[in-house]
Amino acid sequence: MPFQQTMITAFRDNERWNYTDTDQNLFGVAVAQIDRYLGFLLLVKHRFDSAAEPFIRIESYFKQGMEPGVRQVSEAEWKAMQESSLLQTNIQLDIESFYVFAKIMLDKIAIFIEQYFGPGRGCSLISNDKLVRDFGKYSTLKNLSVPKEFVEIASILKELVSDFRDKQIEHHRNLRRTIGIMWTQDGNILMMPGHLNPKESDPLQSASTPLSAILIELGKYLECFFELIRTNRTKGIYAIRKKQDSQ
Repeated sequence: MPFQQTMITAFRDNERWNYTDTDQNLFGVAVAQIDRYLGFLLLVKHRFDSAAEPFIRIESYFKQGMEPGVRQVSEAEWKAMQESSLLQTNIQLDIESFYVFAKIMLDKIAIFIEQYFGPGRGCSLISNDKLVRDFGKYSTLKNLSVPKEFVEIASILKELVSDFRDKQIEHHRNLRRTIGIMWTQDGNILMMPGHLNPKESDPLQSASTPLSAILIELGKYLECFFELIRTNRTKGIYAIRKKQDSQ
């Protein structure tokens, strides 16, 4: 995958010049911590896409191209089965990795906001979950001008990313749990948890969200984040460059 400038990199490189020489570097390094994980997400998505196309092609071959009846598996079919198994492993690795890095990135954004504007009494922004819970109070305490959809999109991402990662990837404890993958008619491959010998008491399992859909929501959220910083720049911890210094 060739190098590409992310939307965070572009924001950082434009915004940093509003601060003094010392603070522009501090700002740049802080934002780079968020950008690091967006870069990981884009790499994982590229790798995921590279495995998705051949996997769907092989699975379509199994459904449409194999001869019916009881017989010995051909050499070509055996090879396709082995390739499919490897691709499934790679796809599941990429889906789970994407969720882990997306959760880290969301938490980094929340931490940046709290440190950029300073702590708020009775509020905590140490994670995206805490931001969703406390940002209304925090923004009032800090007298921030907040983009209209900021908290709404943060809440959507909590459900799509944080909750799925916590409940379906990181913290499940059922030893009968199984993981498979499925794909939709529009070509999206999803991770599908389930249970061996399911019971009524088993928690409801849900499929993952298409990675492309999560990236769209992350893009919207980042735009709101950029607007939050630009609009409230003078309320942050970094010293603003004087106009004559920037000329």
